[in-house]
This record gives sequence, structure tokens and C-alpha cells, in this order.
Amino acid sequence: VDADHSDINANMASFTTGSDTVNNDNDASDDNGHGSHVAGIIAAEKNNSGMHGVAYDAQIYAFKAFDSAGSRTAANIASAFDKVKAINEIDIINNSWGTNADCTSAASCRALAPSVYDSWLALSTLATPKISVFAAGNDGEDQPSAECQTMAYNSDISAVSVCVVAV
Repeated sequence: VDADHSDINANMASFTTGSDTVNNDNDASDDNGHGSHVAGIIAAEKNNSGMHGVAYDAQIYAFKAFDSAGSRTAANIASAFDKVKAINEIDIINNSWGTNADCTSAASCRALAPSVYDSWLALSTLATPKISVFAAGNDGEDQPSAECQTMAYNSDISAVSVCVVAV
């Protein structure tokens, strides 16, 4: 996220220790643009600029698990989930990404990325679970992302996760 952007800067929480799991530092600045775009849709301030986010008073905690080309590793995502798990103030996790793969059971979904699956499951089974929101997919596929498919096969995950579809 571009923490200095005038439409979201007042809603930014400070970058947290290890928030950039790509470069292994504390600076989760957006070098792709997608994270800032999504953060604005969600939490752009109501500051008379002519627009605001749907949750314009929400605090934004940025975590970077994707590089400037939009590539990621399972380890980077799992690490970000694990760091989010430790922050009590975070209630909702927006995941504007997905996996173009199919799974037909909890075991086959876990097999796609065991570390991500296990970290996501850990978030869902906290005493106060964190809600995970995923896009169904932005690629024109006829099936939703593997993350949305996972929700169908794991009741702990599906109880606190949302798959968003827009048509």
C-alpha cells in the first residue's frame, strides 16, 4: 500500500515488523499498484475528495507478500498470514489474489499450498477468528479460485471466509 497516498494516509496503521515478506523488512510499500487500488476501494478516507471507500473509517494494516510483478511464494503468503494472526486489532483480511487451480476435497486443496492452507486455517480457528475475504477470480475462468473452492471443503475456514463474486 502507498501509505502516503492522500486518500488513505490517515487510515494507515504503521507498517509492522516484518510486514514485507518479499524483501524481509518492515516496509510493505506497494511497488505494483494493485494493493493501493484495493485499499482505496475499501478504506479511502471521507475527506471531501469526491469519493471514499466502503469502510472509510477502517484502519489499514499493510502486508506485502507479492513482488512488483505480482508473483508470490506460498512461504511469503503463509508468513504474512502468521504475522496478521498476532495482531489483535485486525478483524478482516482482504486477499485480492487467487490461485488458478482446482481442488475437490480438503486434502486436495491443502496439497496446493500446505503452508498457506495451514496458516489460513489457524486464522480461522482463533478464539476470535479473523474474517478472510477472497475474490472468486479475475481471470474469466469458469470455476472460482482454489481459495474459494477451499471454503467448500473446510467448515472451519468457510465459517469465517467470504468468496466475493461480481458480475
